[in-house]
Amino acid sequence: GKGFTMINAGSYDVSGDKWNQGCLLDVETNVISVDGTTIKDEAAAKEEAEKVGNRATLKIERLAAKVEVAVKSPGLTVLPEGATFEFGGWTLDYYNSTFYPFAEKSKTKATHTAAFYENSFYTKDPNFATPGHRTGIILNELDDREPFVTWKKASTTPTPVFEYCIENTMADADQKFGAATRVVIKGKYAPKDFTLGNDWFSFGGINYPTLANLQLAYSTAGATIKAKADELELAGEDPITALANAKLFYPVETLLMEVCDNFLGAVNTALSASIAAFADLDQDTHLDNITDGGEIVKIAKCIKWYQKSLNYYYYEIRHDNTDDEYMYFGKYGVVRNNWYNLTLNKVNGSGTPWYPGDGPEDPDPEKPIDEKPGFLAFDIEIAPWVYWQTGFEI
Repeated sequence: GKGFTMINAGSYDVSGDKWNQGCLLDVETNVISVDGTTIKDEAAAKEEAEKVGNRATLKIERLAAKVEVAVKSPGLTVLPEGATFEFGGWTLDYYNSTFYPFAEKSKTKATHTAAFYENSFYTKDPNFATPGHRTGIILNELDDREPFVTWKKASTTPTPVFEYCIENTMADADQKFGAATRVVIKGKYAPKDFTLGNDWFSFGGINYPTLANLQLAYSTAGATIKAKADELELAGEDPITALANAKLFYPVETLLMEVCDNFLGAVNTALSASIAAFADLDQDTHLDNITDGGEIVKIAKCIKWYQKSLNYYYYEIRHDNTDDEYMYFGKYGVVRNNWYNLTLNKVNGSGTPWYPGDGPEDPDPEKPIDEKPGFLAFDIEIAPWVYWQTGFEI
C-alpha cells in the first residue's frame, strides 16, 4: 500500500563469507525442458517445474529505509536532576535525494535474527565515493521544510509512526556531519525550578528563568562596571580610558552586557522597532509578538532565547551498533530494507533554541560524526602542613 520500489536482493556466499554482486539470477538449473521422453509436453514440463527443489527463488528487497522514533515511557531520564522535558515531535534531516537501484553490498559486524538475509550488510549509494559525500544530500531548512517534511509524533504501540527515506551510506573516512541522515527532535526543556512552557534565557552556562531576571543581571553588571570606572576616574584617568579599563577588570559582566545588547538588536530587527535600552524590553509587548524567537538569536555572541521552552536536538542514525571502533565502516547511515526503531532514553540537557543546521553551535559539516575519545589524568598532591613551634614570654 506504500508503493515500495523493490529489486533483487542479491545473495550471500556463505563459503566465501561475502556478498555476491550483480543483479541477475542464474536459473539455468531450474529450467525444465520438453525432451520428448521424460517430459513429453508443456503440461508435464510446467508440472515438473512447480515441484519443490525445481522452483527458482528470487529474493527481493525494498529500496527504502524505514525510521521510527519512540520515547521511553516510563523511565525517560532528564538531566540535570530536576530538569523537565516534553517531547514535541521529530523529523528526518539531511537526507539522500539520489535514487540508486543497484547497490554493492558489504558485510558488517552486526548480527540479527531475521532469516531472509544470511548476514547484515552495508551498501554503496551514488554519493559513497564522492568527495565530502554531499552530491545528493538535501538539508531541510526551517523556511522550506514544510510541506515536504512534517513533524511526526512519537511512535507508540499499537500506533507506530514511520518515515521512509532513500538509503544514505558513507565510506569510513567520509562519515561526517552534514552527510548522514539524522533525526531532528523538538521538545520543551526547562532547567530545575524553571516553569516548562515559559520563555527562559541562557548564556555562558548561566540560565535565567525570566526576562526580568536577565534584565536584573544586566543592570547589576552595568553598575559594577560603572563603579570601577568612577574609581579609576578619581585616580586620575579620563572617562573614556576609565570605562575601557573598568571593562577589563570585569570581562564576564562586560560580555553579558554585549550579548544582551545584541539580543536587543535582534528583537528590534524582528519587530522593525527602535527600543532604546535593554531595560525597556517587555515580555508581553515585545517578545510575545515574535514567532521565531530561537531563530533570531543565531549569532555567535547573543543571549540564547528558549521561547516557550522550545529546544531542538539531533541524532545521527547508527546503522551498526555492535562496534564502537572509531570511524568503523558501516557505523553510520541508513540502508535499504533496514528498519530503524529508535527510542529516546535520556535527555542530557538543553538543546539549541534554533532548528539545527547553521547556528553558532552546530557542528562543522566537515567534522567527523565520530569523535576520538580524549582523557586527561591528574595527580593531586596535597602540600604538607607548615609546622611552627614558637616560644614566647609575657
